[in-house]
Amino acid sequence: MFLTDFGIPATVRTLNAGGAVLKKCGLVAPDLSSKKLEYLAKKRTGLSNFGDWAFQRPLEKLIKAYEQEANLTMLGRITVHELIVNILINLLLLEEKRRYQPSTETEPITSPVFIIGLPRTGTTLLHGLMGQDTKVRVPQTWEVMFPANCSGSAEESSKTQDRTRNRLNWANRLAPGFKRIHSIAPELPQECIVITAHVFLSTQFHTACNVPSYQDWLEQEPQKLAYEFHYRLLQHLQIERTPQYWVLKAPGHLFALDALLKRYPDARII
Repeated sequence: MFLTDFGIPATVRTLNAGGAVLKKCGLVAPDLSSKKLEYLAKKRTGLSNFGDWAFQRPLEKLIKAYEQEANLTMLGRITVHELIVNILINLLLLEEKRRYQPSTETEPITSPVFIIGLPRTGTTLLHGLMGQDTKVRVPQTWEVMFPANCSGSAEESSKTQDRTRNRLNWANRLAPGFKRIHSIAPELPQECIVITAHVFLSTQFHTACNVPSYQDWLEQEPQKLAYEFHYRLLQHLQIERTPQYWVLKAPGHLFALDALLKRYPDARII
């Protein structure tokens, strides 16, 4: 099941049709080459250090699948283009934050709880319920979409939540039926697939688009990199406000328990 299975609004169909006409008239579609995407992220931030994350190979696999299998419309191509650029921007900003906050590297992540299982409403409800406990921390949507901005002032956090809300409203316009089966809002708990998407190892991508070669590759690929980044991001999110423990959730954890337990040997599994 893909996001497009929830129905395409008339306005989106019109934009796609217009994009097809413009393409025939010579309008150049957004360039999805990894070099161009990295260049744009650097240009928009003025930064150049992505850190030590070996994301290039997963990104190339994903781009190849987008180009050869996803049959992207003009609007789809623009959406994918901006998604990848924004992920790369997050990597640059996080690395810059880490440079000024070296204590992040020693921040302990103790006995996190992982809710695993197939994608069902029950696990989502459990995640939200456990997140009501004041001793518990769950990653909220705004934090994982724009993680570099989550440790600032209350005013900065509020602006980031508004930015997240605008981004989600755009997604709802593209697939308005999706929110009927899975509620998403800036302050609601978010799945770990958005975290591991930052190194392009995530079921998020083949949930949104038809990219079977990427999905097949992901299922066979070791997930060490994904969980190393996952750990690092939790360190960043909890700096100076350490919870008693984290509660985390994603169906993909079910298929990567070896990598999960290697990175989190004291993890508790539900």
